[in-house]
Amino acid sequence: MTKNWDVWLNGFHLGYHGYGWSPIWLDLTPALNETGPNVLAVKVNCTGPDSAESQYRGAGINRHVVLQAMGPVHVTTWGPFISTRRLGGLEHWRASAAFAGAHHLPVLPHYYKEYDVPLAMTVPNVLGVEWLDWVDPLLTVPVRTQDGFACPNDGSGWGFQFKDEHLVAL
Repeated sequence: MTKNWDVWLNGFHLGYHGYGWSPIWLDLTPALNETGPNVLAVKVNCTGPDSAESQYRGAGINRHVVLQAMGPVHVTTWGPFISTRRLGGLEHWRASAAFAGAHHLPVLPHYYKEYDVPLAMTVPNVLGVEWLDWVDPLLTVPVRTQDGFACPNDGSGWGFQFKDEHLVAL
């Protein structure tokens, strides 16, 4: 859904989300009618000064919406989130991945595939690697794929180098 939207179930306001390009999960349990029909209502508001600047000028439901049943005890989707910067480095990330693995939870390194592909190869419980290709033109050899899988480069260290013309002296 794009822009500012509210969701109700059976007249009960479940939540609000002010942005359209990120997922949100709402708990339907408090408003769920288990013995009869349920009415889900969504209101999308694409008015206001920021709407004209949107890269997508439309509003409404423009992608798949999924209702997912969860057990009474569950780990929230995309949670918990742990940052290597907050952990203190890669070995701490690997330790947190091992802890997650001991509890049958996947991990997903986030942001730069050039770091994440080699990192993901060091732990068994990686869900995948986020793929942003905007950095590829800055590299001497971008990360390559084969049969839908990322392949680490053969170079030393992390296996990639930035092109000299994109490096700036600090």
